[in-house]
Amino acid sequence: MKYSFFLIAALLLWHAPALATDSTPENPLPVFTDVTEKVGITAKHSYGDYTLSNIVEGTGSGCMFFDYDNDGNLDIYLPNGCWRKQVNDNRGRTLRRKLRNTLYRNNGDGTFTDVTQKAGVGDTGYGVGCSAADYDGDGDLDLYVLNFGPNVFYQNNGDGTFTNSTKKANLGDVRWSLSAPWFDYDNDGDLDVYVANYLEYDQGAFRSYYAAAGYPGPLSYNGQQDTLYRNNGDGTFTEVTEPSGVKNPNGRAMSAAVADLNNDGWLDIYVTNDGMENYFYRNCGKVTFVNDALTMGLAFG
Repeated sequence: MKYSFFLIAALLLWHAPALATDSTPENPLPVFTDVTEKVGITAKHSYGDYTLSNIVEGTGSGCMFFDYDNDGNLDIYLPNGCWRKQVNDNRGRTLRRKLRNTLYRNNGDGTFTDVTQKAGVGDTGYGVGCSAADYDGDGDLDLYVLNFGPNVFYQNNGDGTFTNSTKKANLGDVRWSLSAPWFDYDNDGDLDVYVANYLEYDQGAFRSYYAAAGYPGPLSYNGQQDTLYRNNGDGTFTEVTEPSGVKNPNGRAMSAAVADLNNDGWLDIYVTNDGMENYFYRNCGKVTFVNDALTMGLAFG
């Protein structure tokens, strides 16, 4: 029997090159080239320090492509982790007042121009994410900057500039926000926004952690309440978190998505939490939601 085994092995090895040739895909994989510097994008992301030492710094941030000037080309907005005493070490103080978010305008010829100062969107908070929507229905996209509190809302003036309308709109959520999908949850014709908030960071007071991580993980901290803001149709928003049924004060949201999952004509919300169950808020059609994540098999994965 052992001779038969060696014969089979030899035949497989002899045919191996042919098998490899036959399995080569007809269409080669796409090849990407790093053109960051060539196209004029020089911004360097920072977490406000020189060494990662806590979960805020380690969470990082997102960015966004959106056509802010309605010229048909996608522009880029890059949030930055600007130095904050509540987050960063003292040795990172040399970065204070040297970091900001950046807006790059697409020139339409494969290059970009930094228009942050001209546009007025160089927020210097601890940037974590961003989202955009035409909240006032005037035909241009407004910008919502998500921070390790407080958030900043910029209204698009339609001339290449923005106005900080955070206070007026009542969107200055002071918690640690990571995601903010815009959607019309009450079908009244204007866009509302759901702000997914993460953790209640303790400014480094808790020091016990799993050594491999380098700092305490998400379950070492209390969760934070997400926020649902209803668009009043006059440039302002009202927080409706509790009356709408989406109050969960110990959530640890990292993202949220919106879709009409059951095709009833009302948009539902799916919230993905870190280290715990997720939430699926089914829209009841009466400006209220019910968390059906467990019964639908969406709570755990």
